[in-house]
Amino acid sequence: MNIFGIEQKMLKKMMEQNDKPQLKDFLEGVRKKNIKFYAGKSSMEVMGFQEKELLPELEIIKVDKYLQEATKSDIQLFI
Repeated sequence: MNIFGIEQKMLKKMMEQNDKPQLKDFLEGVRKKNIKFYAGKSSMEVMGFQEKELLPELEIIKVDKYLQEATKSDIQLFI
């Protein structure tokens, strides 16, 4: 889902212009806090993502499991 790397280049440029940390720095901080990463199985299929394109610690789940996990957590971020 990366069209010739254009999206990634645009995002990096925008982050630099706004003096924001790079995504790799953000992810490193999140990993240190043992935050769980989930991807919705149906969303991945619709958008054409494959498991090999994702973060290694990301777990692919169905919506029912997401809802179960979300009700037990303090914070949820659904994108």
